[in-house]
Amino acid sequence: MPQEYTIKRITRQNKVSKSSGKPYESIGLQLAEFGAEWINGFGNQETNSWKEGDVIAVVIEDNVYNGKTTKQFKLQKRATTGTNTQFETIIHYLKENQRALLEIGGMLKTKQTDYPKAEGEPPF
Repeated sequence: MPQEYTIKRITRQNKVSKSSGKPYESIGLQLAEFGAEWINGFGNQETNSWKEGDVIAVVIEDNVYNGKTTKQFKLQKRATTGTNTQFETIIHYLKENQRALLEIGGMLKTKQTDYPKAEGEPPF
């Protein structure tokens, strides 16, 4: 569960992954609640606006890499909720359009009428 922390210092570095070759942004944070210890994580649209003095909500976890323990921050996963909401909006829109098209289709159907059969040749 995310907790709130205050940013004392923030650093940003653009890097390239050695394994995939993809670029990413590395964020380093010093938080008031952790003193001089640096907490690292990845940048994204949400972190772009972070600045010193901001109160942020993150999850902080210990990470062990090559025998060294460091702290990492992670953001609360909001994409799933946002994505579900977007899908629900799209589905609602499609259902409304489908309903409207069915109504229009019903109005366009010609009414079947039994016309009398013509006898003989037409008068023209």
